[in-house]
Amino acid sequence: MAGVQIDVRWGTQPADVTNAKPPARIVIPVNNKNLDAAYIYQNTAFANDSLRFADGDTQLVYRFNLADFSNPDFTLEVFQNYLIDVSADGVHYTVTHDYSLIDPSHPRTGGNNVLVTFDPDDYGAQTEFYIRIRNTDPSTGWGGSVRLLVIRQYAG
Repeated sequence: MAGVQIDVRWGTQPADVTNAKPPARIVIPVNNKNLDAAYIYQNTAFANDSLRFADGDTQLVYRFNLADFSNPDFTLEVFQNYLIDVSADGVHYTVTHDYSLIDPSHPRTGGNNVLVTFDPDDYGAQTEFYIRIRNTDPSTGWGGSVRLLVIRQYAG
């Protein structure tokens, strides 16, 4: 019989979980109250009471010093016509999410909210990690919008 064989051996003592820690989670609303200011690297985007948005050719760039975190990942709640790219050095960016590939009609009503999560290790980031939010069509409004930033840290 072809396949995989798995052997399970149960110990007599329960696992020691006295020092186990759940992931630390920081949830930051993203809007004109600037609670995300510590992570903003470049900002030509706009903000209101509910969100930040990159209309026209504006952009919002977050920079995270990875030494400040333990095995982090970063999640954004984004919507509208978002173009998101990431970088390990703030110079060379890789596009990760382009809403125009999902819906080229450049919607103006929202309702396409999505959570996108980035693990800096996936992009070779060792000291810093950058996330840039832009508009899929810089000649129009209704660009990439961000409502929430979540930073999770995992015990390493």
